[in-house]
Amino acid sequence: MSARPNPIALSASSLCRPRGRQVLALCAIAILFTASVSGICQALSLEEAEEVYSEAIRSEDGDVVRAAAETLVEADEGFAAPGILWTRIGMLYLKLKDKAPARMAFEKAVEADTSLVAAHYGLGRGYLELRDDSKQAARHFLRAIRRDSTYTDAYYGLGQAFLEMGDKRVLKAASDALRQDPEYAPAYLLRAQWALKKGRWDETIASFKSYLELDPDDVAAAFKFAL
Repeated sequence: MSARPNPIALSASSLCRPRGRQVLALCAIAILFTASVSGICQALSLEEAEEVYSEAIRSEDGDVVRAAAETLVEADEGFAAPGILWTRIGMLYLKLKDKAPARMAFEKAVEADTSLVAAHYGLGRGYLELRDDSKQAARHFLRAIRRDSTYTDAYYGLGQAFLEMGDKRVLKAASDALRQDPEYAPAYLLRAQWALKKGRWDETIASFKSYLELDPDDVAAAFKFAL
């Protein structure tokens, strides 16, 4: 009689499948969480926190992302760099589109360290994407830029806020981003969106063509402009 397979065992091949990777990610996060609350591990190190964050921010599984956020929240007490920790937590809740926890996390990050560029950037995204408040979003993107004038994503966020407000300064934000990185594709998308809003078809096509040359994989944007 042949041996019956162990129903609990996971084969190496199954762990390489997307669902298997999600199981592994949840298990790793659960182990770190259990250790932190049981006293086995007094606090997560910065490296361990970054590992939990990196695994979750790449995941498309909401359970993995939420478990990671909750694990990092539990690690707050005694953490060596609370500003960075709360910024990571905010980014995870932003990914989940969870308004209140995301805003609270970024505010805690700024409270812990006002110089954190990513915390102001995160607050800007929170106001823009989750609260539909372009003016507040612009304020925080500007604060991020004042602290790091090379932060291209902050210029893009600022441009998005101006676009929502119908403010022509969107073009300056796009140009400022390109000044830092001439191959920063989202800046051309901003220009295309502004030109489209104003009915300038030649400019729209030219800017969008430049965008797709740098980011040919953005099928969603291509489809939107095709309509």
